[in-house]
Amino acid sequence: MKLNTPILTITCFLLSHCTSVQGPSFIDIDSHMAQSYKNQNSPSIDNNSDVFDKGDLWEKLLDIESEITYQDKLKLKRISSSNESSLDEAILTLGALRTYQETLEKNNSFMEENLFHSSDDIDPKQSILDEKTSQPKTNLLEETAAIYNIDIHHAIKQNPLLQNFVVYTLISRFIHAENESYLASSLANLFREKVKDWKQIFISIDKVSTAFLEHEKTSQPGKHHTTVLPALPYEYTVLNSENFEHFFNEVQTLYEEGKYYPAVLLLKGVSQESLYFSAAEEKIREISSKAVNELRKKAAKSFQSAIPVTDKKARFAYLEYARDLLLKAKEQFPEADQIETVEKNLEVINKNLEVIMAKK
Repeated sequence: MKLNTPILTITCFLLSHCTSVQGPSFIDIDSHMAQSYKNQNSPSIDNNSDVFDKGDLWEKLLDIESEITYQDKLKLKRISSSNESSLDEAILTLGALRTYQETLEKNNSFMEENLFHSSDDIDPKQSILDEKTSQPKTNLLEETAAIYNIDIHHAIKQNPLLQNFVVYTLISRFIHAENESYLASSLANLFREKVKDWKQIFISIDKVSTAFLEHEKTSQPGKHHTTVLPALPYEYTVLNSENFEHFFNEVQTLYEEGKYYPAVLLLKGVSQESLYFSAAEEKIREISSKAVNELRKKAAKSFQSAIPVTDKKARFAYLEYARDLLLKAKEQFPEADQIETVEKNLEVINKNLEVIMAKK
């Protein structure tokens, strides 16, 4: 019998392809959710290459270390955000966050304050004149959201695909990047709520575990039982200790980048029942003291600059800037070692401001 070579080749190829397929593995839950959204929203998935592109793009965006290329941004512009809680909405939101993050990283002049507060060389007197002549500008975060036509706050609050560690890590990095940004402020509130939710989850797991062990102890009185110890905190397991190690690495990264307040906010989300609570408290104190020390140096420089100035408006601006820095230190970093000194510095500056106001 003579074999048909083309048919045999195709048959072998199909058989080898079928036998090479492996069973499902335990991968990131966001990838599973993204796949389920693709299946729900696209009945003809085999014929729609865009769906596959979206899935690949979503997975890439979830990798914070990956670079967003020009081609990726073109793909983002092809996606519509019309459907709430959809994969499209999630991709656009995460894409906007990643784009904004990269913009901040490329801007060497970016700091926690706005341009006036972040520059040591700017003349406060000139700044006052600039404020009178310039028009208010849209904040960069709002501009980024407008480019992708996405309501970032609403999407993060409602879309289940965006309830993940990557999204809230990004938020923690820039929630104080724009001092007067309403969107950044609203995202900061979402971040705090989420940290509280995580904290309650850890506490609930401990309580359920303890209750289960107590039930096991009393349900079989005829058997010998050893003393039941309270359930260990959630992060005691190997998996979750690794998660918390990643958590503290993220805190350290923020600290080294000079983003002290976001780092402190992350640490304040650690539960009192956690094995790491004492370490978190100590780290909060360390970061707060470092932040306050830098703010006091800036305030002192501004205060010294005000001394030789004869123009009342310029002198007032220097003193007001110094006061605002010290108030920020007091409000954002109350755990710092130098808070008493900050309060004394504030008294001196307020007295000087009162003198200038009295002479007007």
